[in-house]
Amino acid sequence: MTDSRKLRISLVLIAWLVLVIAAMAYKFIVVGSTGESRDGRTVILIEPVERTFVLKEMRGFLTGVQQLSLALADEDLALVAKHARAMGKDSDPKSPESVALMGKLPLEFKTLGFSVHADFDRLAKDADAKAAPRDLLRQLGTTMQKCVACHDRYQFGVAGLQADATGTR
Repeated sequence: MTDSRKLRISLVLIAWLVLVIAAMAYKFIVVGSTGESRDGRTVILIEPVERTFVLKEMRGFLTGVQQLSLALADEDLALVAKHARAMGKDSDPKSPESVALMGKLPLEFKTLGFSVHADFDRLAKDADAKAAPRDLLRQLGTTMQKCVACHDRYQFGVAGLQADATGTR
């Protein structure tokens, strides 16, 4: 086999590998593991243990927002900062579930999630800087719009369940 033939074969293999890697990156970074529900929302298909993990994190957000709201009503900025910080980027749990889960989440969902954590970090920073409670409440309202948009667009389903539950399979 000639050197030019070997080079062509190598280039074809490299091109093929690049395409496979690009397709996998698109699937795991952009699309995730999704389907459509009967109500028009995108169903993110995950394993039961991952669903438990996600729902626990969302309940934590709900509890945190409730605590944050009370702290804002009392104008206790130190407590506002504490509760906001607990929902910021450093609060994002690093676990086997969260690592595997990231590949199943669509890019828009991940983007919204990361921006919500960043919003809480900003709120904590502003509370530490003694921003007016009214301004902090407005920030919280803006962040909550992202939560509403996400819940309006997505739902979590368990991968492999029958189509009756989600309209997918």
